[in-house]
Amino acid sequence: MLFEKAIIPLTKLLQEMGNTYITESWTRDRLGMFFDGDRKSDKSDEVIKKFVTDNLVEAPTIEILRLSIMEYTFGYFVRDLVYKNRFRNNPKDCGVYTAHSKLSFANALIQWKLMCEQLGFDWDEMLALGQEHLEERYRDFMEDGWAKL
Repeated sequence: MLFEKAIIPLTKLLQEMGNTYITESWTRDRLGMFFDGDRKSDKSDEVIKKFVTDNLVEAPTIEILRLSIMEYTFGYFVRDLVYKNRFRNNPKDCGVYTAHSKLSFANALIQWKLMCEQLGFDWDEMLALGQEHLEERYRDFMEDGWAKL
């Protein structure tokens, strides 16, 4: 779960425990402190820790940092494809890099999905838009005579 998406449900959870004074602003600050390692020894910190663990809340991640994560996860995927090709005559190593390339691809894909969510885009809408644009480009490609099929 993205940091920002955790604020409202965590605030409600803390309020339901009788902490009616807690606001979304307080929760955002306290959750940020939690990720910075500035933890308090109180009941709300225990609730925050459990919420973060149960909901897989990630630390605040600005877009440029998300892009960096996307780059290195994609880099792992590319590396795996290179090694898979280099070791194509060694079934054991090739198999390892094939399996790892699937994991690397999945990790990169999740980062794209998180970026989509972080920017407020709908994932399914983006996939449909990309598919539509690909089809348009392919038709243009065929009509312009670039393809010698």
